[in-house]
Amino acid sequence: MKLSVVIPAYNAEAFIASNIRMLDDFLSTRVASFEIVVVDDASRDNTSFAVSQEACPHVRLIKLSENMGKFGAIKAGMRETC
Repeated sequence: MKLSVVIPAYNAEAFIASNIRMLDDFLSTRVASFEIVVVDDASRDNTSFAVSQEACPHVRLIKLSENMGKFGAIKAGMRETC
């Protein structure tokens, strides 16, 4: 079974990288197969860049062109999970 974790992110440049690393470390010791899907909800900062700089093979980035709100970002991420 594969676990997919969807993280909606809006203007999260300051903390998204550390949260991804922490989640990846946690899941790596507990789950055999997982992915972390970060949905950038049309952030106005460098959230997408911060996510793309993480050297984690479990992370996928989805960029929304317009702000859809937290629920919209979660729905978009769920549509993209394996």
